[in-house]
Amino acid sequence: ALAGDAPLLGICYGMQAMTYAFGGIVAPSSAREYGHALIQQVADCSLLRDLSPELSVWMSHSDRIEQPPEGFVPLAASINSPYAAIADVQRRLYGVQFHPEVAHTPQGGAILANFIFAIAGCRAQWSPSAFIDDAIFRIRQQVGAERVLLALSG
Repeated sequence: ALAGDAPLLGICYGMQAMTYAFGGIVAPSSAREYGHALIQQVADCSLLRDLSPELSVWMSHSDRIEQPPEGFVPLAASINSPYAAIADVQRRLYGVQFHPEVAHTPQGGAILANFIFAIAGCRAQWSPSAFIDDAIFRIRQQVGAERVLLALSG
């Protein structure tokens, strides 16, 4: 499942699963990290580009990466997680032990944007009106001149 060409960002347990799947070592940590933590960048990379060398993040784990898989390099570390962020830049595989998607990680949106735009190469072209126009077009392609009864909840 992880052998495709698409960029991958493993978040928290996703980083651990990715590490295990590619032959790295995940083990119980001597100290569980839950809540606020500080990580230090240890390498320049696209994922953490233009961010502070020290980042406030939200952790929630009791296991940690003891040895990244072959080809992966450390990007950031915390006191309890020597591999708080890792990457195989060549294959565009990234992992973070923290949660960039929550408000408790102040620069999490910038981390996700770096992954989406700089690493995955996506473009910001979506808008609600474009979604509606696309949905109407696809429905008209499928239905043609026929009528549609729609019941929508939520």
